[in-house]
Amino acid sequence: MSLIDNILMALSSLKSNKMRSLLTMLGIIIGISSVITIVTIGQSLKTTMQKDLSSFGANDITVMLQNKSEVGKNDDFGEYRFFTRKDFRESDLMKMEMLTALKDAYPQYIKGFILQQDILSQQEYKSNHGSAKMNLLGVNQLYQDSNTIEMVTGRFISDIDVAQKRNVVAVSDTFAKQIFGSVDEALHQTVSFSINGFYRELYIVGVYQYKDLGVLGRYEDPVTNLYMPVSTGLAYLNQSEGYYTVTVVVNSALDVEKTTVLTQQFLSKYYKNNDTYTVNASNLKSALDQINSVLSALTLAISSIAAISLLVGGIGVMNIMLVSITERTKEIGTRKALGATQNMIRMQFIIESIIICLIGGIIGIVLGLLFGSVGSELIGYKAVAPIGAIVLSVLFSMAVGMFFGYYPANKAAKLNPIDALRYE
Repeated sequence: MSLIDNILMALSSLKSNKMRSLLTMLGIIIGISSVITIVTIGQSLKTTMQKDLSSFGANDITVMLQNKSEVGKNDDFGEYRFFTRKDFRESDLMKMEMLTALKDAYPQYIKGFILQQDILSQQEYKSNHGSAKMNLLGVNQLYQDSNTIEMVTGRFISDIDVAQKRNVVAVSDTFAKQIFGSVDEALHQTVSFSINGFYRELYIVGVYQYKDLGVLGRYEDPVTNLYMPVSTGLAYLNQSEGYYTVTVVVNSALDVEKTTVLTQQFLSKYYKNNDTYTVNASNLKSALDQINSVLSALTLAISSIAAISLLVGGIGVMNIMLVSITERTKEIGTRKALGATQNMIRMQFIIESIIICLIGGIIGIVLGLLFGSVGSELIGYKAVAPIGAIVLSVLFSMAVGMFFGYYPANKAAKLNPIDALRYE
């Protein structure tokens, strides 16, 4: 018999015993659907995490001043003591001349620098229309691209604004609605702040779309950022242009590690004679890799537990195949009497076992994708279909059918045709 004939015979056998076939597949369906559901949710979480961290500059390099006495104590992130600008002398700060020299030295690696200065933090701004919680940050133009800030209307802070120290600001759509009633009303209006004892008025040149922190947090009453030229902010604070932390934007994500080392080595030269501070360059790529590794390990562990039901399902398949062989003993004897070899009989029942597991696997995949999508949506993530897990599930289903079907098939193949024909 050809392969097609064996497949058709297997399908005919399943059709004639629909309920028994469905119950046989149940273990396979539950196992596969459980694995696919877990992997789908895990993949969705990992993809969302990567996207969120990338939007926060996972491929950028953070350069910050570090006390020389603490060097070597903070290699695992999070050990840094938090500084403010007041902790440093003007001679300690990183100057634009240093950063320009760094970029000129490695133009193939470095795209530019994100400059940032906190002007006001956790303030409540009030107007006749309402109130809003906000932070006022001084930034430059590259800040927008690195943080994936999308404008609703108007524009973001430009390098010309920074160079000319303009009194302009970009606000969030949330702030615009709370203070002015709508985005359109906010554009070209002014907002006023008390900074360093003086009353300052800033002209709104753009409104950007506020996005929450994704997997890192969600807030009903968010504190949104307002962005002004960093040079203007420093002037308001009566401070010269110098920075205790700077973000280096790398041309390619593939060069992050190398550029981190080069940045560290280059800028450290400026602090050889500084008794207190040096620079430390770090990136989030290794932290992101660790998070992905943990999520992958967790998903694999839970999937392995769920896959135990596949073993139970396989045993069920073997049991039903043994029952089927007993019921079809006369059929097997007749086929052998007509010249069917042991290999033909063995192949017939192995293919039938594979078909049972394959159909169960396909049903399990469909249910797993459905449950995984629903689960991802319920916890707020966009579902991501795990193509690798789907392919592996199909192959695994066939392997289960072949493994657990071999013993019954081999038993059928070795039946004596005379005894089989006389079987009642």
